[in-house]
Amino acid sequence: MFSYYLPYGKNKIEIIIPYKADILEPKRVKTNKSKDLLIYEALDNPLGLNSLSVFLKSKNNIAISIEDDTRPINNKEILRILFNYLREKEIKGKNIKIIVATGLHQDKTLYDFSDISYDFSVEVIKHDPDKGLIFLEDENLERVGINKEFIEADARIIIGDVVPHQIFGFSGPPKSIIPGLADRETINKTHKQVLFHELKAGIEDNIVLKWVVNFSKKIPNIFSINLIQDVEKNIINVIAGEITESFKKAIEKSKELYCIEVSKEYDVVITSPGGYPEDQDLYQTQKAFRHASYITKEGGKIIVFAPCSRGWGSEDFKRITEELYDVDKTIEELKFNFSVGKHKLLFFLELAKKYKLYLYSDYDFSKNISRFVTGVTSTDLAEILNQEDKNIAILYGGNFLVPVLKKSKGGEISYIA
Repeated sequence: MFSYYLPYGKNKIEIIIPYKADILEPKRVKTNKSKDLLIYEALDNPLGLNSLSVFLKSKNNIAISIEDDTRPINNKEILRILFNYLREKEIKGKNIKIIVATGLHQDKTLYDFSDISYDFSVEVIKHDPDKGLIFLEDENLERVGINKEFIEADARIIIGDVVPHQIFGFSGPPKSIIPGLADRETINKTHKQVLFHELKAGIEDNIVLKWVVNFSKKIPNIFSINLIQDVEKNIINVIAGEITESFKKAIEKSKELYCIEVSKEYDVVITSPGGYPEDQDLYQTQKAFRHASYITKEGGKIIVFAPCSRGWGSEDFKRITEELYDVDKTIEELKFNFSVGKHKLLFFLELAKKYKLYLYSDYDFSKNISRFVTGVTSTDLAEILNQEDKNIAILYGGNFLVPVLKKSKGGEISYIA
């Protein structure tokens, strides 16, 4: 017997398997610097811009974009450090609007930063993809709606964590603009590109990411703060500055941590999304299945542990799943009428046609997902695994760890999905 602990909610869960497994983990990197010092140094020494204190000197109305509660950033702690920095630099009398870049996510969190904002006038706004927008033109002269408060500010600060993302290649400040602060049509359009292009996590040569980064250049006066966090969600690096230059550097650091080479495919891959908040609902948990599939043999098993304390994470995803009647017809319908939310069912159904999917969860999804995922009721996986399942991998942090399958010929790298 072999046991291993996976992140599960805000704790860890012990899984037991009858055979030994290969353990695939992100690179462990330590820093002796506090997160306060890392952020201060980045703000004083940005790439391609003056220090933040100089950048904000003549600006009165400031928009700060933060990520929503599905992302593993401690917004309050980051903002505390940022406000301390501004106070120490004697930057006063600014009107600050903190905009939560929700995109189309269902964010029910109440954000209150009054206890850390000192003498700044601070207003918190949740982005609405259907109103309060200003429309700009992209490189193809197509209209793109962006949050009005963000566009009308004198200066803009974007705070984002840089990790692999299954559609955009990497998350980060550019992705906070689109889809985070964009209109509904643009959000759906960018996600729909997964139907026409081979989009995978951890690949920066990504047509959607390139378009988003190029569009971000159209918005002036952006100071970007890229956070690199380790697997335990500790900040280990901060790269600030001009949005494209700083993001490119942050991607390099993120790849060092989260893109790992693997020499073979496996019969079984066991993982969890990486703990809270990544595993708070089935919507986010889907990413762990997809990343695990990169190194799973066709017909193999993918087993994911996620509490899903908030259930589905999307009403559209829940409704369309409950209405599922024919897998093949539903796949075609979802492709034809593609929209964010419903796309999660599409991803699940496509994976289920190639792999056997299993889920251990505290949330009772009843029989709603039984057409594509088999429920697991025990952390002892002896009943699921048989003698043919001895080629096993355990993926630590399936939502952000990207296994890269290394081909034997020529040593080139390829993703398998």
